[in-house]
Amino acid sequence: MTVRTNVDLSKLLLVACDQSYFNYGTLATGMSLAPLPDKSSNDPAYANPDIYRDLPQFSTTSNYKVYQVMERPEIGAKAVIYEDTATKQVIVAFGGTDGLDLPDWVTNTQSVGWKQWEALVDPERGNLFGRLDALKNSSNMGGTIANIHSTGQSLGGALAQYAAYEYVRQQRRAAQQQGGSYTPSNCYEWRRAA
Repeated sequence: MTVRTNVDLSKLLLVACDQSYFNYGTLATGMSLAPLPDKSSNDPAYANPDIYRDLPQFSTTSNYKVYQVMERPEIGAKAVIYEDTATKQVIVAFGGTDGLDLPDWVTNTQSVGWKQWEALVDPERGNLFGRLDALKNSSNMGGTIANIHSTGQSLGGALAQYAAYEYVRQQRRAAQQQGGSYTPSNCYEWRRAA
């Protein structure tokens, strides 16, 4: 996101971050992007209304639906790919540190999320970029993705940054092989506005 990121998009990205904290097996392809009620968690700490609220204090509307869920419970990695076929927009929301989940804390303290990142992008285990290519080439998207937004909180924020960096790196490499260049649209807007 930049200082010019639309407020409604910011809210959707926050809701996507929240929904990426799903309990394994609870999200399915085609589900709408919507607030994840905290009370659906098995963690008793979520029952405290002074700390946690069931729903955000704002409303959102969107056409985003779950395209795919990436789950690697043995290492705590979670990500959700959302698609909005009307606008050709994609959100990739990465789950962050989930309470006292040991695999998340091992990843936090020993590799700053890198082990989860490696598992999510490995073609044999997670294949994030292969999944995004498949989405782009699906009949829903017709070979076009207008924008990919990566988001996450806590550990998920680190994973989202890794994803954004790697996506830009891949796009630049592909453009250079074709004799061109690639600059992310939001970076251009930021430079132009400065």
